[in-house]
Amino acid sequence: MTRFFDNAETVDPKVRERQLFDRLPGFLADISANIPGWSNRLAGIDPAFVNSREALAELPVLRKSELMQAQSEAPPFGGFANEEMLEGTRVFM
Repeated sequence: MTRFFDNAETVDPKVRERQLFDRLPGFLADISANIPGWSNRLAGIDPAFVNSREALAELPVLRKSELMQAQSEAPPFGGFANEEMLEGTRVFM
């Protein structure tokens, strides 16, 4: 047994950051295509260009008040959750 929970903990921070930013565009493209709330929120943003801290900082922030409004209009998650992944699970609020 090692002292670390995951091997990612021992990766050089710069390498780890690069790995995360390499995966981010694909993640953003996936949620934009499959989750309506994120599709609307990220409209007009090309996920391929979100590959650095500077580009990430340009994404719109989802404020708590906006999330609460979306949840009241489309309960329970306001369109910001992949409902297929939630199928058969319990949600505690």
